[in-house]
Amino acid sequence: SLLDSPELQERFIGLWQEFERRFSHRPTVIFELLNEVRDVSADKWNDLAARTVQALRRMNSTRILIMGGTHWNSPDELCRMQLFEDENIVYTFHTYDPFEFTHQQGVLQKNTLYYNRRMPYPSEDIERYREYHRLVFGKADAYAGVERMDREYIRKSLAGAAQFVREHPDKLLWCGEFGTIRHADIRWRENWMRDVIAVLNENDIPYCVWNYLSTPNDGNRFSLVDDDSRRILSETMLHIINGTEK
Repeated sequence: SLLDSPELQERFIGLWQEFERRFSHRPTVIFELLNEVRDVSADKWNDLAARTVQALRRMNSTRILIMGGTHWNSPDELCRMQLFEDENIVYTFHTYDPFEFTHQQGVLQKNTLYYNRRMPYPSEDIERYREYHRLVFGKADAYAGVERMDREYIRKSLAGAAQFVREHPDKLLWCGEFGTIRHADIRWRENWMRDVIAVLNENDIPYCVWNYLSTPNDGNRFSLVDDDSRRILSETMLHIINGTEK
């Protein structure tokens, strides 16, 4: 109800002003105004974000702020974001596409829990991906024109981010989250990570992987390391993320 309540919006702005007061002596602390804004009007979120930025800039003109669009920071929503003439604002998006792969057999999302099948990547069997949408959403035309699930699909799914970079070379765009659920086959995780990072690099987009370590009771568990030893689960994955794979 945040974007429909003037009272809550004033409270939201006030909270960020209080954060600025408390962290005024720590200039390296970065503020992300709201992580993964959900399915709401982009205009409403843009209005609140602009008012919040204005309030914070009256207090501190150099604080780095991170801002994403709606629909869970979708790259497709970047074109609807409010942009600012402000070199200390970083724009961000997240990507977990295709969701039925990255969250396969996940227990926190009813759709992947219901489908409950292992999803390979890359895959010549696009029919399995289509089946997910037929059974879960009743969509008969999912992945129309897609022959296989591979890097070319990833490239298309990130087209909104690539467009943002082309149209706004003076803005900094950052992929703040991407990753795969831990119980997916490690080879599939490596393959997907390699392709996503390759496409991000094609567009000079810096990135941050989600995530280093999830707690054992986190149903999504996207960890890159073992719970106890903290050793990375795949040396190949480490090289892919670091850009040192031969």
